[in-house]
Amino acid sequence: MCARPGARAQTSALCTFGCYAGSSVLGWFGGVVPGADGWAAVVAGVLALAAAAALVAVLLLRRGGAAGSMGA
Repeated sequence: MCARPGARAQTSALCTFGCYAGSSVLGWFGGVVPGADGWAAVVAGVLALAAAAALVAVLLLRRGGAAGSMGA
């Protein structure tokens, strides 16, 4: 399995962009929530994110493969 030239660099760039964008949005949200609603809202937000991550994992595994899998 050979990727076209530049595909690996593009994949790496998109992954880095997603990481920074996600940490920016979730970091901002994580800073606003405690000031507005207290620690109970922070705990609820973390639990909601964990549930969303679990749902995505289950859906990807049920489909037959995980994102980023380099399986042969």
